[in-house]
Amino acid sequence: MPNIVLSGYYGFGNAGDEAVLFSIIKALRKIDPEVSITVLSHNPGETAEQYGVGAVNRWSVKEAAEAIKKSHLVISGGGSLLQDVTGIKSLFYYLGIIFLGKLLGKPVMLYAQGFGPVFTNFGRKITRTVVNRVDYITVRDENSAAELKKLGINRPPVEVTADPVMILEPEKNEMERARVLLSELKAGGTFFEADKPVVGVSIRDWPGCELFIEGLAKVCDDLAASGWQVLFIPMHYPKDLILSQRAAGFMKEEAYILEKELPVQSLLGVFANLDLVLGMRLHSLIFAAASGVPAVGICYDPKVEGFLKQVGQINAGNVECIDYNTLKKAVFDAALNPEPLREKLKDRVHQLRRRAWDNAELAVKIARGKQTVT
Repeated sequence: MPNIVLSGYYGFGNAGDEAVLFSIIKALRKIDPEVSITVLSHNPGETAEQYGVGAVNRWSVKEAAEAIKKSHLVISGGGSLLQDVTGIKSLFYYLGIIFLGKLLGKPVMLYAQGFGPVFTNFGRKITRTVVNRVDYITVRDENSAAELKKLGINRPPVEVTADPVMILEPEKNEMERARVLLSELKAGGTFFEADKPVVGVSIRDWPGCELFIEGLAKVCDDLAASGWQVLFIPMHYPKDLILSQRAAGFMKEEAYILEKELPVQSLLGVFANLDLVLGMRLHSLIFAAASGVPAVGICYDPKVEGFLKQVGQINAGNVECIDYNTLKKAVFDAALNPEPLREKLKDRVHQLRRRAWDNAELAVKIARGKQTVT
């Protein structure tokens, strides 16, 4: 029975990263029902209960080492783990787990990661040294592959696949549950109406974003005045919830807020009931694509721009320089003419879904000793 250890940003209440974890576990079990999985988690008790896996404290070197010793493969990913935008300590942590895996003689795979950016010279040097020791790398986009090559990662083979979450498809029962959940939402004195179009809005905090939030609120007002319902969907609690409440507070029209944190498949059911997504969080755009819902993205990181390009959806511009008029045009272009965007999703999502399964197939082969490692 293969034993696999998963390292990532797990147990922190980030819907995107929890969706990644859920998807990896689901894919590995589909490929090999006998697989045993242990997750390095910030909240191991909750992770173990929610996903039916083994889980240990990610901050305990002893617990992590014991889990890795028993494993046949260490997976780092998915998500954007190897970057120093959120701080050099985060980069060192994930490199440390990779190094520990190799130190203990285990094969290590970077699983559908979105690589970079790594800005600091020391960060780039240590990343190059450690990552050139791993056994196999899959990345979720061409930009990540190019960044790895630019950094001098030349020893392990690199394969471009797709984000792990792309394996997910909305389930009919979850879509129905989501319809019931939405019908119970209330904004001011008004209940959510099933027969009106709805835009899901997913935003995150960003330095100096106050003017952007005010402009976004005006665009949401314009949509509401045109007959749309506006639903804010936080992806990271409580940070995104607080920001969503602030954005809704700037609006003159009423807006709904999904205040309850939902399991991954339930959240996907909500996205499947939308008509349009206006997203800043990468995984809000991935959920939209997996659900066949047209999307307009607001970029704060190359990963967002890269995914929008992959699935042929609208890039409204960078959060640091986008203005009200530009955002309004992008949103209304999508709202008034969604069919070309839907057609692009049909063409591209099937291919990305197949590539996302490739990650799990490769991981199981390595864990079972059927894949030659470098």
